[in-house]
Amino acid sequence: MTFTLCMIVKDEEPRIERALMSAVKAGVDSWCIVDTGSTDGTMDVVRRVMAEVELVGELHQRPFVDFGTNRTDLLQLAARQERDHLVLLDADQELVGDLLHVPEGLDALRIKQIHGSLAWWNPLLLRNRGVWRFVGRTHEYLEVEGRAVGTAEGLSIIHHGDGASRPEKHRRDLELLRRDLADDPDNVRVMFYLAQTLDEMGRGHEAIHWYDRRAKRHDGWDAERWMAQYRAALLASRCDWAEGQRRLWEAWDARPARSEPLHHLAGRFLERGEWNLAYLAASQATTVQPEDLFVETWVYEYGIDVVRSLAAWRTGRVGEAKMVFERLAQDPSVPQAERDAANRNLMFCPEGEDDGC
Repeated sequence: MTFTLCMIVKDEEPRIERALMSAVKAGVDSWCIVDTGSTDGTMDVVRRVMAEVELVGELHQRPFVDFGTNRTDLLQLAARQERDHLVLLDADQELVGDLLHVPEGLDALRIKQIHGSLAWWNPLLLRNRGVWRFVGRTHEYLEVEGRAVGTAEGLSIIHHGDGASRPEKHRRDLELLRRDLADDPDNVRVMFYLAQTLDEMGRGHEAIHWYDRRAKRHDGWDAERWMAQYRAALLASRCDWAEGQRRLWEAWDARPARSEPLHHLAGRFLERGEWNLAYLAASQATTVQPEDLFVETWVYEYGIDVVRSLAAWRTGRVGEAKMVFERLAQDPSVPQAERDAANRNLMFCPEGEDDGC
């Protein structure tokens, strides 16, 4: 199998080598990079790195139109190299894993993307067959209808979030999303990302309005509709706990495989000294991490165990609390602060005592 690295870049000199070398280590054997107006040394770095690793490829220059248009153009240029697969990567990302071990026979493979404690899956490894097209001016998505799509196990993309466009991202996205919405007022995906942009800008009441509009629509991607419902609930809980609590329970009921609403409920109940309600919420939560949109991975890895152990302790379920405290304390993947807290809590639970601390 052969692979072409596909990127659009602009003013990425400080970080582009990191992305390029990660793709080389993963197994790409050619490259197609489109520069949309760099004024720094980005293109010089690309030429130098690819010459050093002796990979053939093409560096193009194109004006920036919008992300959907430019990514579609990128894939059309890359397809001409006639490699088996196209691999999409951004300059502030790293590709981790071995491309040569991915399954064959599918048109597109979703790769797990990791940004801090969030994880989601996007089709970023494409078979070079037919015409691929991105839709949307920003928060664009790949059209995969009618294509065979799977998951690339063993591959992941680490998103560092330090790209050159980050400082102006919210202003730019707001403008592009409003243009998309003007073209198509019923576009539910645009509603969601408009809400998310407003949320990240600290404009909570406006964000709730657009999250609610998206959540009330049952067309489009169901995972996105649920995420809108959950995020509106989180925002509501900050200013009106009774309303937020109701919304969080409804969000969990709508998608029981997602434990984030229960984790937030349990944490707030613990803060308020409502121990039984905290245990009720925590005990309903699953620690099985779903393959879904914007998964808060830490909630499943240790967050649920933290609130469950504290709630169990406070409600007299000492044996259960000790068991979870011990698991947290001994797990090297748990952050040190949480391990230390679990060890301190174990000091208040004498060995062999199961009826109270």
